[in-house]
Parts: sequence; C-alpha cells; structure tokens
Amino acid sequence: MDDDIVGFLRRVLPKSVVGDAGGGRLAAVLVPLVVAGGIVRVILIRRGRHLRFHGGEYGFPGGVVEENESFVEAALREVEEEVGVGRELIEVLGFLPVVKTLTGFTIVPVVGFLSLPEGFHFKLNQVEVEEVVLAPLLQLARNCCRDVFGVYYVFEGRKIWGATARVLSGLFRVLDELAFSE
Repeated sequence: MDDDIVGFLRRVLPKSVVGDAGGGRLAAVLVPLVVAGGIVRVILIRRGRHLRFHGGEYGFPGGVVEENESFVEAALREVEEEVGVGRELIEVLGFLPVVKTLTGFTIVPVVGFLSLPEGFHFKLNQVEVEEVVLAPLLQLARNCCRDVFGVYYVFEGRKIWGATARVLSGLFRVLDELAFSE
C-alpha cells in the first residue's frame, strides 16, 4: 500500500481549504511526506522547549500566516525556514481539515510530498527546531492511543498529541478510504 499512498492523496485531497479558517490567529503547517527506505514517512519536528507556544512538542513545520500570504505560501516558507527544505522540492498534494487550538490558533494543514535528493541533510533552525523525526506513516497510524485528553500517537517513545494528533487523524481518515477501496 505504501506505493499507492502518495498517488491516492494526490487524487483525493481537496485543493482548497477544508473547514472554517476564520477566527483565531491564522497559521499554516506543512504535513511533509517523503519516501525513505522504500516507505512513506511523515516528517515531524520537535519545537524548541523555550518557545512561547507549544514549546517542546512534536508538530509539523509551520507558523503564522503573514499579511497577503496564502496558506500554501506560508507553509512552504515555514518548512524552508525551519528545516531547510526548498519549495522546489515540494509538491503540494492538497489540504486536510482546519484544526483549532486551545491557544487561539486556527491551523490550515497543507499536505506536501518532498522529493529529497540522495544524501539530503535537514538544516535546522536551531532557535525553533530541536529535532526532525521521519516516522513511518502506517506504523504511526497503528500506534494510535487515547486518554482523557484525546487521541495521541506514539513513535519510538515520542508522544504526538494535541493539534498535531488531530491533523494526523484527519490524514488517517483519508487513508482509510484507500484501505476500503482495495
């Protein structure tokens, strides 16, 4: 199924924002997918612990949408600033449903497929990013847990929760359609 994931997402993901992007501080994230080791992986970052919002948490490259900037432009700018992946290496596949946070952000998730050259090294913005994690997408989907705070995912001892988990859940709901269509 790994071979089919990117093509399926390319075909089925909406090409415009899904849900109410009004209210709160507007932010965009890139949900970056890459094929590494022959399997589709999602790239997660661990935000700097000292950051005011969501410090130390695992998430996606992203940030506040600047004036006169589209959600896609913001997501691509942020992934370049945070982990050094240029927009020329990213194919935008579509959008996932908008997620609102308790801290007042309205997040628009943009899914992108990264074509990284052999030997590519991420260039971390040391102020914003402490770690980059390439989690196998289907393994992450299988490691879904729930507690009193909601759904979260676990990968190699890392807990991915909150808005990031809600974005991932949206992605996994789309991928469920692929599983049922086979």
